[in-house]
Amino acid sequence: MLDDKVILFLFLDVILIFVALIYMGKLSTLLLKPCLLIDLQQSILDGNFIIMYQPIVSTTNGHKKNIYGLEALIRWNHPKIGLIMPDEFIPLVEKNNLMDRLTDILLQKTLNDLKNNDIFNLDKTQNISINIPPSYLLKSINIKKLVLYRDNLIKLNWQPCIEITEREKISEQVIISIHYLRKIGFKFSIDDFGSGCTALYLLQEVPFDHLKIDKRFIEKVKNDNDVNHIITTIIDLSKKLDIKPIVEGVENRQQVEYLKGNGCEIYQGYYFYKPLNIKTAINEIIKNK
Repeated sequence: MLDDKVILFLFLDVILIFVALIYMGKLSTLLLKPCLLIDLQQSILDGNFIIMYQPIVSTTNGHKKNIYGLEALIRWNHPKIGLIMPDEFIPLVEKNNLMDRLTDILLQKTLNDLKNNDIFNLDKTQNISINIPPSYLLKSINIKKLVLYRDNLIKLNWQPCIEITEREKISEQVIISIHYLRKIGFKFSIDDFGSGCTALYLLQEVPFDHLKIDKRFIEKVKNDNDVNHIITTIIDLSKKLDIKPIVEGVENRQQVEYLKGNGCEIYQGYYFYKPLNIKTAINEIIKNK
């Protein structure tokens, strides 16, 4: 039988290995899923999330960059770990059927941020984009929440735009909901186009306003001819369907020059702006007037 000292040393060895793996970035927080799920459920009850806002930029007026709108991005403010990015916790949310509750938090916190910063009195309507999973649009109670959300935003001079994620298939019922919401004033975007479940026929069935090209294509711009052909084809297709293409994940001037040369004028990425807190984001809009 092992004595207490041996057990202690073995325990310390395990802790040191665990810490080393975290330090080297080889141990994802998702390995702690059982613990994280309990924390996630509690954080949803407590509202331990913050919203960051990444400007979307238009260069339609030559080389001058104008802020076309903001995208609301949720971050989990874990009480012990700190900020956790969506890629780390959204799969856990989806697996445990918590997406509706998280979406409610995103909507409410975004609205509160914009209400609390109404002192800036924007003299021009700005787009505010928010990610909504297709499944959220299947319930009538959620549609009612979105109508109230729209009413409040329009009063504040913000144009709501729903970004439909491609992680789920878009059913006929979701299409009906999109048509209704668009009729009452929402704009719609396909998010991460080319990476998920969106079938091409939906571009004909659904009146999308924007098509956001997935950043994984942009990372290989000019280095991969096949990817270049895909990007230019998506841009050409969107324009022929009268849908504005928005390129995500733009990180350098080389990408901008290539994309602009192929007819794209609306961008989002760290080359222009990283995600900002609401006060800084609105100040950037005011500076852009």
